[in-house]
Amino acid sequence: MANREPIQYVEIDVDRCTRVFNINPCNASIGTNSALRSEGFDDAVWVKTSANGTITANTTTAPDGRTTAETYTESATASVSRLITQTISFTTGTSYTYSLFAKNLVVGAKRYLGLMLPSAAFGALVYAVFNLSGTGSYTIPISGTNTTAGITFMGNGWYRCWVKSDATATANSSVRIYLSASASNVAVYNGDGVSGLYIWGASVNVGSLGAYTRTEGTAVTKTTGTKKCFNTYGTCQFKSAFTSTKETLTFINNRANLPKGLQAYPVLEERGVSSFSSTVNLAGSDPRMSAFGRRATVTVSLQDFVDSDSGIN
Repeated sequence: MANREPIQYVEIDVDRCTRVFNINPCNASIGTNSALRSEGFDDAVWVKTSANGTITANTTTAPDGRTTAETYTESATASVSRLITQTISFTTGTSYTYSLFAKNLVVGAKRYLGLMLPSAAFGALVYAVFNLSGTGSYTIPISGTNTTAGITFMGNGWYRCWVKSDATATANSSVRIYLSASASNVAVYNGDGVSGLYIWGASVNVGSLGAYTRTEGTAVTKTTGTKKCFNTYGTCQFKSAFTSTKETLTFINNRANLPKGLQAYPVLEERGVSSFSSTVNLAGSDPRMSAFGRRATVTVSLQDFVDSDSGIN
């Protein structure tokens, strides 16, 4: 016998993001990254010396909303450079882009970010110096083959900085992150022990600047392509890039013999909708309510999805 009970349903209008992302809190971005421990500069794979500066892990909110950005604080040592390095494999004739997210500290003197590609693979110490202010700016004091650079303001004080060049030799050699005392590249200076930068998300990829992909102990290679984010504004962890679109979601009771082709999610609890009308509490006569009364409310109860709910999340 067919189910002839009325079907209860709820329609909810939501404001969802449909941007194609290159940075995503779910780490679902598409890209490659040869830099290991891309968010863990305190790890031994990133070589540094305490005489030059220190890395403090997980000190502030990163561009993806997690507290994984780290503080690079210069030492008070005189006349030394402040840099950290990691060895990367490069192949001659191949173009590489080296990038990093960086943000100014709120204490100490202003510092500038330097990114450097090694001379063993690029014919010279190719580097760019970035000013993390306003929309961002940069200089390229030394160029290699087809060298370019760029900086993008990401919101909340964060910038993504990059330098790109063609390798002219095959070599295993170190990329560098360093602090500069000026936009014209003063890499050797007297430190004060408090100045520095927040850093996060190092990446080395083949070709032009790609989507940032987090790495741990191994390099990551993913296929090319794009994906969309489906967060609402409330759950978005990168609100400055939220791209809004209106969508109506329909939820119905999960029962047999539902109409074919029905565009709805069968997860509404039986009697899963309840409501209360607004009530004015005259002169505070009802002690169960606030002094102003009770607001009208609607409560919707949904079951967990039996199958994957990636389409709705």
